[in-house]
Amino acid sequence: MQSLYLNRSACYIQTRKFFRALEDASTALDLLTPPVPQNLNSRVKAHVRRG
Repeated sequence: MQSLYLNRSACYIQTRKFFRALEDASTALDLLTPPVPQNLNSRVKAHVRRG
């Protein structure tokens, strides 16, 4: 499910809808708990997209 939010966040960034991108990246981070090594790459992407 977090992949959906990460991908949509990337689309929002491309269309310059930054507030929506931030919301989706934050939602993805909420879903990526607990922070374990298996979801490290996704957590990094979400943090980068949040700015």
